[in-house]
Amino acid sequence: MNQESNQSSIADGSTKRSIQFDDNPPPKHRQLHHPTLIHSNDTVLCTACKNAFSKDAVKADDFRRRRRNQHHESSEDLAEAVEKGCYFCRRFARHSADPGISTALNEDLILHPRPDPVRLFFASSEQHTGRAWREDDLDDLVCFNLLKRSPDDGSPARLSPRMDSQETFGTMIKWLNDCVRNHPECRVFYSHSTWLPSRLIDVGDPGSSSWKIITTEVHKTPPNYRGYLTLSHRWGSSPFVQLTSDTLPGFQNYTAIDNLPKTFRDAIALAHHFKIRHIWIDSLCILQDSPLDWKRESSRMDDVYSNSTCNIIAAHSEGPDGGLFRVRDPSVLESFVVCSERTGIPSGEYTVWDRTSILNDYNRAPLYKRGWVFQERLLPKRSLHFGKDQVFWKCRRCLACESLPDGIPVAPDNDVVEREKGVIRIRRMRPQEEKDSPEDNETFATVWEHLVEEHSGCSLTYEKDKLAALNGMTGIFSNASLSRYISGIWNTHIARQICWSLDPAAEKKPRPAHPAPSWSWASVQGKVSLRPS
Repeated sequence: MNQESNQSSIADGSTKRSIQFDDNPPPKHRQLHHPTLIHSNDTVLCTACKNAFSKDAVKADDFRRRRRNQHHESSEDLAEAVEKGCYFCRRFARHSADPGISTALNEDLILHPRPDPVRLFFASSEQHTGRAWREDDLDDLVCFNLLKRSPDDGSPARLSPRMDSQETFGTMIKWLNDCVRNHPECRVFYSHSTWLPSRLIDVGDPGSSSWKIITTEVHKTPPNYRGYLTLSHRWGSSPFVQLTSDTLPGFQNYTAIDNLPKTFRDAIALAHHFKIRHIWIDSLCILQDSPLDWKRESSRMDDVYSNSTCNIIAAHSEGPDGGLFRVRDPSVLESFVVCSERTGIPSGEYTVWDRTSILNDYNRAPLYKRGWVFQERLLPKRSLHFGKDQVFWKCRRCLACESLPDGIPVAPDNDVVEREKGVIRIRRMRPQEEKDSPEDNETFATVWEHLVEEHSGCSLTYEKDKLAALNGMTGIFSNASLSRYISGIWNTHIARQICWSLDPAAEKKPRPAHPAPSWSWASVQGKVSLRPS
């Protein structure tokens, strides 16, 4: 492979090392003129991907008509580009339906510009893949965003091979401190700063090797209290340590952290880095053999998660032993800088990032398919999402990740965003003396119906928990209206919410062992719709 490395001047007078090119075009592919591409480290582009910056941009309307530029002509060409380290092709291979790229099929390259940002889509070609591809559906496309850079932008973030590195901890601490100090919108609605869960886990000061359960009714505000963290995790199928009537006495004395599952140990390590001494974990803070305690504590989920300093989400762990921190290949995660002068795109420097990988990691984590976690994603004011490839930060102001630590400049998922906005609107509402306003009434009903539809598509170990797993949400709605809640339906909207329907595609299953009334959507298993089609 012929490579060249040049020094290119940039606006501030400094220099960045030039991007390295593969100057040997793949078979049957002709060399085209390409613009200057620059980067702060050694990044490779194959000829096919360089050509994407050499042609006129495709307008959005033309994109809808599937006007395309040719990418690799064969799976062998793609495999060769991946082997040589092409930035785009390596990332495309990660999205291939086949785990190995030896069977990767022909792909087309589309450039779809918008004023901000410009997008590159790698779109599957029907005649080669046999997969259905709709012009109005971008879910199956591999998309890269080009973000216009300002003179003040620094170099793209460099990632450590390990998610438990000091660099990653430093990034998380910076996110948290910045939010606490500078985001007033992340403090609104959370005025009960003195509220405490019934039990908390005391993990000691940084460096401590033991933990214990404390009862806040006894201790009131604990010594050295600086808030508490919460943990969202998947229970899995293997037995693990839990709080019961038998284990409670022993857990009230200091116990070795090493005896806890890995996800719990990792969460405690994070608490130590944050210098937060207390954490709430459902399996260790609710008596698992006491229906009375479980019922009381599950009704407080709104307060538990809303008042936490930050929620830790073990998004890609299959169970308590999966852990938070992963080893990764930074080279397939980091963004790079490109300078383009092609028609249809404003000339200048752009940061290129892998939109598809980043947003899939955030939106499609296995944990988010779980019914109990549905509300845990919506209730906290701040969350750290430990994904497959990197850590994400989410607060009321921004969504960020390690590779884009200053913020991801696109919506993570329309449904997720709309759910979060809806919950914020409900939090702002207050019951009127006689009846709610028509506008508030409609907002109240619509937001609830959206939540129910999404929640009903999630899975639960015990279907009888379907309503209990929404207790946190019902608490917020109860504080916002005079309406009365009955088995998943609000009495002021009963005429519309009783007309639910089961998704025809839902697997036919028997009713739960302890179902809600037959007129409630919670009486069936599967995704439901509360809105007329």
